[in-house]
Amino acid sequence: MPDVSNLKAGFGIVDITPYLGTEIIGYLSPRYAEDIYDPLNARSMVLESEGKRVAIVGCDLIALPSSHVQAAREMISKRSGIPVDHILIACTHTHFGPSTTGLFGCNPEEDYLEWLIPRLADSVQLAVNRLQDARIGWGIGKEHRVSFNRRFKMKDGTVCMNPGKTNPNVIEPAGPIDPDVGVIYVESTDGKPMGMIMNFALHYVGISNGSAISADHFGYFAKAMKELKGEQFSTIFLNGACGDINNVNVNDLNQPSGLPQIKKVCNTLAGVALGVIENLKTVDECRLQAVNSEFKFKRKSITPEDVALAERILNEGPEGIEDFYSWQRGMAIPVSWRQTLARECLLLKDIPEGLCTEIQGVQIGDSAIIGLPGEIFTQIGLDIKANSPFPVTLISELSNDYIGYVPTDEALEQGGYETWAARSALPGPGTAKAMVDLSVELLNKLIGS
Repeated sequence: MPDVSNLKAGFGIVDITPYLGTEIIGYLSPRYAEDIYDPLNARSMVLESEGKRVAIVGCDLIALPSSHVQAAREMISKRSGIPVDHILIACTHTHFGPSTTGLFGCNPEEDYLEWLIPRLADSVQLAVNRLQDARIGWGIGKEHRVSFNRRFKMKDGTVCMNPGKTNPNVIEPAGPIDPDVGVIYVESTDGKPMGMIMNFALHYVGISNGSAISADHFGYFAKAMKELKGEQFSTIFLNGACGDINNVNVNDLNQPSGLPQIKKVCNTLAGVALGVIENLKTVDECRLQAVNSEFKFKRKSITPEDVALAERILNEGPEGIEDFYSWQRGMAIPVSWRQTLARECLLLKDIPEGLCTEIQGVQIGDSAIIGLPGEIFTQIGLDIKANSPFPVTLISELSNDYIGYVPTDEALEQGGYETWAARSALPGPGTAKAMVDLSVELLNKLIGS
């Protein structure tokens, strides 16, 4: 007979693939789904110990606004009894999914978003239905070979995103990577693999067909782990702080793209994750806690000169205008992007200067997850980990809301794509430090409560 455990765990998965014709988000212009490369899923893990439950939901989507996250949380709570503040909903950031937020000329697919809410609740309800005695463990591996900081210091003193392969003007990367492969692993009391949380900081890899729906490397990693651990094994991929990270090695002219690169990245990560699993110790009880806090920040400022230039571009056309925003440095703006960005500037101007979102902390034994609401620069995640009281800390970006890129103050000064005044990058100076400070405060609150 299997041992009785004080911990129960369950996993649920629901298909959230949109219909063909759906607007796809992730480029600087709209696309529409003409094919399905592989399905999108919502994957959930529910843990129960000492009368407390937490739910972690990972979605194969680019992002979700807080309004729909909150609606899903409330439905989940009503069905399962899990407190709203004990539910974390994160997105992987595939750029081959439906338009779930309005950015760069894309409009939210409101019908899809309304359809999505009960699907997310279904995934958690399935996990609750499958709760069983379980054991759990956590650990960290390292992988330095598949992620690269995509911002580079250039010889002319600027910082450029994606400068091109073997660009002679590149000096060095402008920021770090995070090599941590974070794992929270669950098995039955008789040792059968059940599922895991995987945490790694890497922007999407990308498929070759821009008009197809795909879960990208996040979905392929889940398939790779099924091959290693069995068909019933479920993987929730929480993307780390990767706002300035991609998979492109600018020094490798022979690096593959599309599916071959996805396979290379995921097989490499799966090997590291498997090594962590094989060497961690599982336990049959663990402390479950969650804390949430509102996070107030100021959006970046828009000057009258910015507004005047944006209006000029929209009224006169983008050609021949080289002084594209006084705050833009480090990246030439293609003419085809300028009207889109001019519209973004005017839209940002009308957003309140003071904004509020959420940061969440979840404790699972000696590990903790910090849920952050945007595309977080890697240094921010590293700073949180360096000051965390937990031996294993996972940073989960794109959790519970979307406020766009969150650069460091240094990066905001340097300029570049991630700092543009657009809805894709709302936060202004001071946001990064405040985010680190509040995250560490929540982690200390978890361990001290």
